[in-house]
Amino acid sequence: MAVLKRKAYYISGFDDRGAEHYRAMYLSQCRKQSENATYSIQSDAIGEDAWRIQLTDTDQKTSTLTDFRFIQWQHVMAPTMRENPVALWWHALEALTGYLTNGFLLRTRRTAPLFAFSIFLAMGWTLLTPLLAISLVVAIAAGWLPPVSGVLTGLGLGGLLWWIYKKFYPLWITRAFVFNRQAARNSDILMSELNQQARLIAQDIEQGEADEYLLIGHCYGSTLLPIILAELASVIRSSEKTVSVLYLAQTAPMLQWTSDWYPRQMQRVPFEAIDCVDYSSPADGLCYPQLESQDLDQNLDDQTCILKSPRFHTLFDADHYARIVRRNKFRIHFQYLLSSHKTDVYDYFYMTAGPMRLKDYALSR
Repeated sequence: MAVLKRKAYYISGFDDRGAEHYRAMYLSQCRKQSENATYSIQSDAIGEDAWRIQLTDTDQKTSTLTDFRFIQWQHVMAPTMRENPVALWWHALEALTGYLTNGFLLRTRRTAPLFAFSIFLAMGWTLLTPLLAISLVVAIAAGWLPPVSGVLTGLGLGGLLWWIYKKFYPLWITRAFVFNRQAARNSDILMSELNQQARLIAQDIEQGEADEYLLIGHCYGSTLLPIILAELASVIRSSEKTVSVLYLAQTAPMLQWTSDWYPRQMQRVPFEAIDCVDYSSPADGLCYPQLESQDLDQNLDDQTCILKSPRFHTLFDADHYARIVRRNKFRIHFQYLLSSHKTDVYDYFYMTAGPMRLKDYALSR
């Protein structure tokens, strides 16, 4: 049965650009994607944090209306995003020490080695850059290093560090893991705001006006979704409507393996009443691709989530895909939300605004 009306809720990762940015990106990319697909779209902004998509599938001769709402949590991350460099350095040192001693980085290296490399690179860059700069100045001032050699060494190191900064966004990643460390030790940082958002979603589900209620979480947003779903548990179980969950670049172990409170939240999630799909790419160095639920927590044997790869390399011609990766390695992390040249394997916009329920879409690809 085709979905005629859907309500969708999007929660971003550790990114303070907010609703306006993601709304503009969705609308522009959706229009661009429709040029390579068999559907047409009409779009409109319906509020500061919401937008509406009317997608008409010319093949199936159906029209689907989807209302999207951006789940706000930028003010929760704001203190960490604006933290001064000295405080960030100390918090990064504490966070890295904690991740090494609690086994999180070891487990990540075993399950997602590319992600572990990204964490080490980012936090290592943040911690070592000021130490290298100070050491170089001291070496020149003390006469241990000739001035010319010191300048040349500084230029070489500076060029390498700048290249890493532009290619891998180490400060952004460091701030995300500093925030995660703080949230792991204090559930109040996240719980109050996300529970309030869950109550707003619960009101929509109880009204029952849509055929599908779709919750979408990208990167750290996928880590936050179970907190919302736990609060929605009773509403979801009592509803006759389809509730679907889409994980993109899933990162749930960031809290699952580092906190005491998050596993309890995960156990409250009514997975048996949810259609869950996880699209996480092995080429993405900021997620846990193809991570089975039993690997995440042995107490969640009943969780059934369809694990898929978006297979980004199939969405473009080989040369074009190679240029994307070469120019901006971080682009892969956001490709889940962007248009592509081909849509046979993965089409984010048809998946979230088209006539098929999420589970049906995933099983058809």
